[in-house]
Amino acid sequence: MKTTTKSKQKAARAAFSFLGVTILLFAANLAVEALAAGKMGKATDMKMGEPKQAARPMSEMEGGCENFKIPLARQMAEWDKKEIRIQGAQDDKSTTELPSDKKINLTLYPQKKVSLLIKPEKEPAKGDVVHAGLAAMEVKEDGLYRVAMGSKVWLDLVEVNPGDEAGAKTVSAARFEMQTGCAKIFKAVEYNLQAGKKYFLQISLSQAPAVQILTTLAK
Repeated sequence: MKTTTKSKQKAARAAFSFLGVTILLFAANLAVEALAAGKMGKATDMKMGEPKQAARPMSEMEGGCENFKIPLARQMAEWDKKEIRIQGAQDDKSTTELPSDKKINLTLYPQKKVSLLIKPEKEPAKGDVVHAGLAAMEVKEDGLYRVAMGSKVWLDLVEVNPGDEAGAKTVSAARFEMQTGCAKIFKAVEYNLQAGKKYFLQISLSQAPAVQILTTLAK
């Protein structure tokens, strides 16, 4: 009888030990899978164009043209060339597509007269007379695009999809920088865009009735 009891106890201990090892192996396998998924997620984020660096603090964005960290040598050189004057649009039905790699002087309208595609995050101060306008953006191939602006304005890049119930949505910037002391480019914004989609530059809160814009494919 004692022998039988001891045998049962020994078998129970062996079974418990096997169960413990199985649980440990299962937990280790879950940890490995979670780690792999995390690495895959990071790679996917980079492919989808998540910002690769945090925005610079405002104290670092009050310098001259030489203080830009975004590489703008090509844009600075183009800025010295003759600009093309184009009339902005008051709605998305009559927009002109801006040619890339050319400095554009885009004529704007009193903001109250423009049918903005989305509501800007920033509102004009009470009593301010501001200007706005729309322009279609030329995107011939997938890639990272830079939009350089010559003055202080509020910029939204809007994707319009006629088949989407939402109609229009804001495209998140991959990177943003401005240098308030630069006599050429006031700010530059980067976006990851796809060919075949319809994008609009929505400019608002401009003190001047026109703005200089230059769009380029960065890579």
